[in-house]
Order: sequence, then structure tokens, then C-alpha cells
Amino acid sequence: MLCKCLNKKFQILTGIIKDVFIMIVLLCPAVVAGGSSDTLPAVGFTRTDSSGFEGTLEARLWLKLSRACDKTVTVECAIAGGTTQQGKDFSLADSIVAFAPGTTQANVSIAVSADDVKEKPETVVLRLKDPINATLAETSSHTFTISEPEGMHLKIDFGLPEWTGTEMQTDKPLANTVKQGWTPWVSPRWADMYDHGGVQLEAVAGTGINMQMSTVRGGHMTLKVAGMISGLAGGFKPFGEPIYEPLCNSWIYNCDWPDTPWGDIIVAVYNLPTGKYKLRSYHNHFYCKRIKGTDDPTLIDCSEIGKPQPVMPSIRALSQREVLDRYEGVESWHNVKSEIVNAHPEYFDNHGQSDYPDTYALGPIGSGDVKTIEPALNVEPQQVITDAELKPSEMIFTTDGSAVYIVYEAGCCVADGVRKSRKEGGRAILNAFELIYLDPQ
Repeated sequence: MLCKCLNKKFQILTGIIKDVFIMIVLLCPAVVAGGSSDTLPAVGFTRTDSSGFEGTLEARLWLKLSRACDKTVTVECAIAGGTTQQGKDFSLADSIVAFAPGTTQANVSIAVSADDVKEKPETVVLRLKDPINATLAETSSHTFTISEPEGMHLKIDFGLPEWTGTEMQTDKPLANTVKQGWTPWVSPRWADMYDHGGVQLEAVAGTGINMQMSTVRGGHMTLKVAGMISGLAGGFKPFGEPIYEPLCNSWIYNCDWPDTPWGDIIVAVYNLPTGKYKLRSYHNHFYCKRIKGTDDPTLIDCSEIGKPQPVMPSIRALSQREVLDRYEGVESWHNVKSEIVNAHPEYFDNHGQSDYPDTYALGPIGSGDVKTIEPALNVEPQQVITDAELKPSEMIFTTDGSAVYIVYEAGCCVADGVRKSRKEGGRAILNAFELIYLDPQ
């Protein structure tokens, strides 16, 4: 009798366990797929919106996992609306995006068609669904806007970032270092004398155009501001107040190496639509000198008019292959070459861009069909205190959509006011620039 009773209770308990398990399967299928929803990574777009132009190479829309998974994660990316027509304005097959075990980034490509019809900006809405081994993040929807390149006129001005204590706390430029209405390009690295890597600027003025800036040898590039004192040692907070007008008073230059012509500045531009462009650049500076009686850190002032920089021989647009050929064999080129070849943000300053994955390129390189139509030659850096006095250089180039590498060639030679032992060296000066779309090719 006792055995029969225990057996009956066991059967009842087994039935309860079975019912509970069925409920779990019905209500929480993620448990069966590889873990509870609380332990699964979340998958979503890195951003909820982005932009591109007609006539560009394929745009890549990036997805990310909240953390790496030891299993393959897949999610379907489907068209969910918008004002464009697939097959006419763009092409993107509904696709399954896969994350290999241990990875956190993947992408889907969208090809934008070019036509002769002038249209207002149009959109395509993508939505993620049906994840396996993951849950959907809040950023599971993405709106991609397609625009005409006609009328594109980008204005970029370099500025020093705001600081709190000894740390940069914002991407907002310091007052009076960026001209009103211009896109600011700021970086915490420009607060130091030496920049040990490149810097990038994404989605310029809301477009899909990305940029990077670097030098030929790692450790040269710096931004100076007239009226402000900077340190020769790294990690030093500049002090003082900017003087003169914003285009004039802050400039990038390669500070103190005598390896002419390797004081060049390189600005790479990605995701330009096919066409002809005008580059209008500004070159203004003030003399830099070491402040006497200061050793730790050594303080630098760049506010004097006088002792002008040498003429810059040329400004040209090159393909990636031409850039690599130009600097082949240059000492320490290997320090920077990886930035040029890969264009990966992992080599760059990512301040304020935590949603930007760090292992993919800023844009496709393309076939390399880039041509300088009219170079800027014998460019003379100025020393003026008002923006109205600035006379820009102008250069015209074409691209088939390939990445464009603009080389500001350093002039030679000038003595270094900071390191007296360096009697001469090449310099390139760049305060700001405008990129203007002229017409399709």
C-alpha cells in the first residue's frame, strides 16, 4: 500500500514537472535556443539612422551584439518601409546577418542607384527580426536616407575641445576656435604637442561622408590656437583664451621634424559620390616658441606674427595606391601605414563615439580612379588676424566613388622655434577647408 501511494505521488510530481517544462518552452523559447533572455546578448544596429548619396559605392550598415556569444548569432534584416523603391532606388535583399562565435560586429550592404531624376531625399526603413541565440536591442530599426549630391558644400573647421580639469569632457569646441555654421572637427589628442595616431570625423554635416586625418610619421600632428598655451609633454591641459578670429586662430601642422617632405598632412575622404569636386583650403599660422623659464611641462606659445612658414609646394588628391607609393621607404612610415590601408577607427581617437565599432573601415576604398584636375601649387601660408583677410587655396579633383586622399605637401625649410637644435624642417599648415560638389562625371 505504501509503495503504491509513493508511486502515485511520484507520477503526480512528474506530471507537474512536465507541465512546467512545457510552459517554459511555450513562454520562453529563448531558453531552448541557448539560454535565458536575461543571459543572451542583444543585437541591434549601431545607429538608428544614417545617410548616403546617389552614385556612391555600397553603404554598409553596421550591427552589433551587446557582448560576444560562444554560439553563432543570426538575425534577419528586412525592409520595413520608407519612400524608396527597391530595384529602382536601391538594392538590398532581405538577408540573414550572422555573427560568428566571439564576434560582436557584422554588417549588411545597401547599393544606392544613380539616375538623372532630381528628387528630394528618400528613405528606406530596415528592421531586425527573428534573432537566434540573441534578443533584439532597442536599436532594432534603422532609417537610411538617400540624397542627391547636387548642392553639397561641406565646411570643416578645426577647433580645440572644451576641458574640465585635466580631461576633455565633450566634443563641443572651445568658444571662438570654430567658425559659426561650420562643422567642428575636434579631438582630445590635439590638446597635446604630439598626436600618436590619426583622428576621424564621421557623418560630416549629417551626410554619410567620413574623414580621417593623419601624417606620414606617427607623432607629429598638433593643433595650435593663437592666445593659448600648450604643453610639449602629453596630457597637458591648454590654458589661456583664443585671440583673433576662428578660421585664423586654430591650425593643424606637423610640428618639429626636419624630414622634408614628410611633414605632409593627409586627409582621407570616404563615401563621396562619383563626380568632380572643388577643395578650398585655408592656411594661416602664428610663430611658435618655447616660454622661457618653464621645464615641466615645457610650455609653448604660438601667438606671434613674424617668421612665416615656407611655401607649400602642392595640394593634390590621390588614390590609396598613389599614397602608398609616395611614402614607400620613408622612415617610420610603418607607424601610420596601417591607418591609411585599413582606415580602421581602432587606430584613431573615438571620443564621444562609443557606439562606433572599432574594427571596420570608415568606407570602401574602391577602384582608385581618383584624378587631380587642377592642383593647388606654391601655396603660401598667411599670418592674418581676421577671417576676411584669408585667401584660400583651390584644388579640383574627380573620383569614381573611390576613397580620396588629399595630400597637403610640406614646404621646406624653417627653423623650429620649440627645439632649437632643429635648424630646418618641412611644415604643412591647415586651418579649415571646404569641399564642394561641382557636377557628376
